[in-house]
Amino acid sequence: MTTANIDRLGSRSFPGAVAASARDFSATDLAALRPYVVSMRQGHWDTGGIFNSTPGDVDALFFEHAKSAIEGLANGKKLKFVLYAHGGLVSEQSGLEQAQFHINWWKQSAADGIYPIYFIWKTGLGETIAQVLGLAGGAARDLAGAPREWVSDPIVAAIARRLGGEGLWSGMKRDAEQAVMPDGAATYVAQKLKEFCDLYPDRVELHAVGHSAGAVFHSHFIPLSTVKKNPYFTTTSLLAPAVRVDTFMDQLTMDDRHGGRVIKPEVGHLAIFTMKKDFEKRDNCVNIYHQSLLYLIYHAFEPVNPTPILGLEESLRGNSQLAALMGLGGASARNAEVIWSTTATTSGCSATEAIHHGDFSSDAPTFNSILRRILKRCNDEPIHPFPSGARELQDMWDIWAPPTDLPGFTVAAGGQSEPPPAATVTTPPVKATTNSGARRALCVAIDAYASPNRLTGCVHDAHTWATVLSGKGFETRLLLDRDATYDRITAALREMVQSSRAGDVLVFQYSGHGTTVPDSTGRTVDGIEEAMVPVDFNVDTPKLLMDFDVAAIFTALPAGVNLTCFIDCCHSGTITRMFVGLAPQAGDPAADERPRFITLSAEEIAAVQQYRAGFAATARGVTLGGQDRMRDIVFAACQPDEVAWEVNGQGEFTRLATGLLASSGSMSHDQFQNAVVQAFGSAPRQHPVLDCAVQVKSRVLLQPA
Repeated sequence: MTTANIDRLGSRSFPGAVAASARDFSATDLAALRPYVVSMRQGHWDTGGIFNSTPGDVDALFFEHAKSAIEGLANGKKLKFVLYAHGGLVSEQSGLEQAQFHINWWKQSAADGIYPIYFIWKTGLGETIAQVLGLAGGAARDLAGAPREWVSDPIVAAIARRLGGEGLWSGMKRDAEQAVMPDGAATYVAQKLKEFCDLYPDRVELHAVGHSAGAVFHSHFIPLSTVKKNPYFTTTSLLAPAVRVDTFMDQLTMDDRHGGRVIKPEVGHLAIFTMKKDFEKRDNCVNIYHQSLLYLIYHAFEPVNPTPILGLEESLRGNSQLAALMGLGGASARNAEVIWSTTATTSGCSATEAIHHGDFSSDAPTFNSILRRILKRCNDEPIHPFPSGARELQDMWDIWAPPTDLPGFTVAAGGQSEPPPAATVTTPPVKATTNSGARRALCVAIDAYASPNRLTGCVHDAHTWATVLSGKGFETRLLLDRDATYDRITAALREMVQSSRAGDVLVFQYSGHGTTVPDSTGRTVDGIEEAMVPVDFNVDTPKLLMDFDVAAIFTALPAGVNLTCFIDCCHSGTITRMFVGLAPQAGDPAADERPRFITLSAEEIAAVQQYRAGFAATARGVTLGGQDRMRDIVFAACQPDEVAWEVNGQGEFTRLATGLLASSGSMSHDQFQNAVVQAFGSAPRQHPVLDCAVQVKSRVLLQPA
């Protein structure tokens, strides 16, 4: 970038190149963003990271800042909310940098009523997909030794699918769905928007803009806004939309009563800015997959290959109803159109010069067209133009940038991302697919405990694990909430173990409460028994899933079967062997942090002890054996004297472990354990534990014994 460009962009209105790529946002920067930005993680309020939002911040956005803006407009002018959802690929850092740049530009049109509201997704998905494609760590060995010209895009897509791409993408889409649930952050925004519109009837317009996966978000937010009785959107602009065609058709179109479909009236005038297929096929994903991100999603990140994606020309033209409602193939459309990049003109309401998927968020003709559509100035009337040199600030718009906020990864010298240090694998790596046996998983999760012990993130955990494990070839069974009784859990575990054969790979995953009970049987050397808490546990049904119960089931494990447990609860550190545990300290209620631990009452302890009184007093060494005699592998959320936390609706251990599992290639148990520990950062409040026989630690994770 030239000095002239830096000076031009580094004005009072726009951050310069240095500011845009800075790693730290000052308090002044964050305060300036707060009237315009809603920050979410997994659809809920996020209390960590660089920038966080609260319901109070949204209240201030509407009833202080937007109120001041509308009351300052000239008579007769409407406040035009521009609700922007970025692609969902970028890190929090990049998302904030983009929001800062865009907002400063939108604010130049404040006198015309423009008021931007930016939804920031804290997903880090772009970096994670980059990891899946092999930029750092395990997946790279799938491409090692082969000249690039020998590795076709279908092979890369197959590797991406096998290494968990589908699970990652599904998780991101769930974030959008969760945002519009009754307790979602977007639902709160829609409700406050309704209250604001009621204060200023007929003085508010709504306009939606979504880039890439931002189209997924708006496919859910626009219907939600309508349910809340907000005004219909006037315009909707989707840039290289990564939403599935069937999702778009279900959410944003309706039957025209003549065998076709039309855009729902609440969408307003729809414009899709996207590339012709020749540009899509010449794009690339981190120079490994040599087509656009939309084609990677089309072939690798949805359950069916291929899955039609709205931003792809062949998908738009390949669905006759969609083609007709978008005015393609000679059809006439009332309120929808496609603007194909690149256009012959760079001015007016239908211009774009984007030639890469990521370009749309920085393309001046595209944003000028969107602004002109909002302001109804399509005939070269004056506007405040989007900076023509924006794309020169490349780091800001790079969806494949090295990780800045992805736990467990750091940026090495030269800008290349690298995985956390891990132990040396002494067993040769094994590919993540195998035909040697069945791959089955049982995922158990309980949120629906009686008050005040209710949790909010366990069912989400189970779905996350199921998605990631499915991407690795597992057939998964879920036992959730009311189905997760003692009898059903033990029966399902027993069936999975007893029906297995040599060469099978099994997984047991549990998210829920843990607890401890004074041992009255004499089976322990420390006087404390650890347990998982089924949903039906109470004084009248005092059945806990004791470590001895689990160990007894596992004794039936046939030789040659690999059984791995992922346990996200307190006192899970040696849940199938048992060491002493201590009562946890409470979390911070303001951050919606919940410990996954129940302290039993004296009455409950007495009921448990009476129920288990008939069990023979057996020495621990005989019943369970030591670590070296273990036949299962246990990855647990914390040490026995620590708390396993869930934060904002997801287990901390699950969040980090599944992200690493989905984005990594073959690794040993030790390597995976070290990566998860490092992902918790330099000052963790819980330390995940690997519990297994010493000789098993160097074997490959989730592979036949």
